Amino acid sequence: MFQKDDRKAMYILPASTLASLISALIVNPLDVLKVRQQKGSSQECHIHNRPQLNVIQFTNLQQQNKQNVQFKQPLSTANQLTTPSISCSSLNNKLKKQSKQYLNQCSQSPFKQSPQYSYVKSCLCLDKKSLISGIAQIWKMEGIKTFYNGLRYSLYSSTASTVTYFYFYETSTKQIRNRITNHKIYLPLLASVFSRSLTTTLTFPLEYWRTVQQAQIGFTKKTGLQLGNRVFSAYFVTLQRDVIFSSLYWVLAENIRDSLHGFWCNYPQAMSKYSEEHQEYHKSHPANISCRWKFLITNIIAGSVGGGITALLTLPLDVIKTKRQLYEKYSKDSTLQIMRQIVQTDGVSGLYAGARPRIAKVVVACSTVLSLYEYFLGICKSLY
Repeated sequence: MFQKDDRKAMYILPASTLASLISALIVNPLDVLKVRQQKGSSQECHIHNRPQLNVIQFTNLQQQNKQNVQFKQPLSTANQLTTPSISCSSLNNKLKKQSKQYLNQCSQSPFKQSPQYSYVKSCLCLDKKSLISGIAQIWKMEGIKTFYNGLRYSLYSSTASTVTYFYFYETSTKQIRNRITNHKIYLPLLASVFSRSLTTTLTFPLEYWRTVQQAQIGFTKKTGLQLGNRVFSAYFVTLQRDVIFSSLYWVLAENIRDSLHGFWCNYPQAMSKYSEEHQEYHKSHPANISCRWKFLITNIIAGSVGGGITALLTLPLDVIKTKRQLYEKYSKDSTLQIMRQIVQTDGVSGLYAGARPRIAKVVVACSTVLSLYEYFLGICKSLY
């Protein structure tokens, strides 16, 4: 880090803005998959807008796929339209395989426009465990544009959140170091708790609309209040998740990169990056400027390791946050009540829905933001 300077904000704002924009563009597809996997329980399916089939069309569908389907209402005439009721999650592996074979055979025009194709496609469940399979299913069935649902809000939210967070983190770090403690654990812990609490409160409406838009099936142009008005429906659980995440992440990341940087560049490990001696040491040792790229690598490693561990630990809170934002029925339940309901419905594994995309997203985002922020910070300092 740099010495105390009145122009510190001139470095922080552009560096954090560029880092957050690049990160948001990269990880948005993973965020979409994470929300979609967390959206429903294991009893719910990857339901698309199903066409209504008349009796003749549905009979053909039933014969081709050998599905035992029950109608919600009895049929009276051959031309009556109805919506078949089927639990896709109850289909056995053989039936799922037959459905996929049917899709592959009929994926070319003009069969692609048939009601049978649309109906069978709607009954293929989104893989809730596999990262690659989940991405492939969404890409094939809904198109690549679906991965950029919520991108606008992701850019707004990430930029505002990162800029605000880093500014207050850097500022509070100086104040805590000078007035309270310079301890390598307590210092980042206190600074991150304060900064994240403030940042989450300021950017939460954007977080809500981003999550709701990312949960939509297929690409959507709905924005703002068209997506929902329960903006603060999951505020407290989001605050819990973010504060716990930031406090654990920064304690891990700061200590990992200090240790690696000290090992690779041979400066005393006891010399914390928060100390004024750190900058003076590099001024008196010009050869250590060659460590710039090594410092970039240490930031990537520290961000990846710290982010991955913390993402896994806070995943249950992230699942609860998603459900509170998407389903009004959870609005009056406490965090523990929702957790019990998830365990009763889906088992303990339900609390870890979307684990792979979330961990991948956080690892990429944290390593990207941390490394690019420090890199751009150095560039900005050299320009002034």
